[in-house]
Amino acid sequence: MSLDKEVYEALTGDKLTVEEKKHLLGILKERDTWRKYNKILAFKAYDFQKKFYEAGLKHRFRFLCAANR
Repeated sequence: MSLDKEVYEALTGDKLTVEEKKHLLGILKERDTWRKYNKILAFKAYDFQKKFYEAGLKHRFRFLCAANR
């Protein structure tokens, strides 16, 4: 679970009650579960990937050559 600075301070500080901290932690767990099972909704393609996908509208076959650095 990744925590923002403000959330970390809220969970470790004295500004929130124990019940509020538990509620916030529950919300964060729900957010992480949602992100785990809905990754496709947050997908951002690189420019070369966008061109590749757009080419699929006009061309049945296309080629993408890529490698790890």
